Amino acid sequence: MVSKYKKTFFFWFSFMILSTFFLMISIRASGVKIRHSKSFKEKLAYAHKKWNESHFDSKQLKTGDLLLRRGIGFFSDELRKLSLRENKYSHCGFITINSKGTPLVLHSIGGSDNPDARIRCDSLFVFCDANEATSFAVYRFDQPDKIIVRADSIARKYYREKRKFDMNFNLEDDEKLYCAEFLYKIWINATEDKFFLPLSVTPTKTYVGIDDLYLNNHCTKIYEYEYN
Repeated sequence: MVSKYKKTFFFWFSFMILSTFFLMISIRASGVKIRHSKSFKEKLAYAHKKWNESHFDSKQLKTGDLLLRRGIGFFSDELRKLSLRENKYSHCGFITINSKGTPLVLHSIGGSDNPDARIRCDSLFVFCDANEATSFAVYRFDQPDKIIVRADSIARKYYREKRKFDMNFNLEDDEKLYCAEFLYKIWINATEDKFFLPLSVTPTKTYVGIDDLYLNNHCTKIYEYEYN
């Protein structure tokens, strides 16, 4: 078992690293360009190839499903360390089905690809892009339809309000939401139960980790895939 001291150290070390990361991406978003080894066409072709290899049937998705991914790179690794029980995933999103029956992903993210830091609405293909992720998974909450509808309404409301990514990882402030907090606030408000999902606790801070979203009695795994 990890001691309280070690948990605190891991959390604050990761937090400092992430703060530095967001400073770097803010500078990059202001005009500093970084070269990529692959062209856009090469990346797109690679993403399509890997996505097709997963044989994922998007028709199995339902509104309210939790979509998880494990990102690539140092900062995704640091984000995963904020999960104290299972540091398997670094980002998460809420599945909403549009009027055409197409599943979309609402998620809160910062970074150079999202310089305004507003909650985004992306396709499954974009969210699960193999250039940016090594794996993805789908989990489903065991809630009745009326709660799912309410959760979807809240998620869309946050998106319409253009709420921004919370660089301070402050669980007490609803005006800005980090990725796991976005999902957490959706569900505790939809269920009207502040204990619906667990929280991660260290001696100095309480927050919601990505593992808190799916390692609980309300969530069941629907699908999981790791890119080869």
